[in-house]
Amino acid sequence: MTIRSVVLFIHVIGVLVLFIGIAFAVLLVSGIYLARRVGAFEFAWVRLSLGLIVLMGILGGPAVAFERARFDGATTCYDRPP
Repeated sequence: MTIRSVVLFIHVIGVLVLFIGIAFAVLLVSGIYLARRVGAFEFAWVRLSLGLIVLMGILGGPAVAFERARFDGATTCYDRPP
């Protein structure tokens, strides 16, 4: 079994359990490794999508924290803002 096979397996597992926080990191790292391995960074769409994923992570963190703080103050479902 080669390193590429192991990384591809980890990448697929990361896709299957994407809703767990660590899975996103595994998915991102293994995806970058596979893209470098096969030379996919030559394509603009690969570089663009990687940059947008990082941008969504940077912008999404504060947005989720704000929404969570907004809902944590509500005592019942009727107190939650629309």
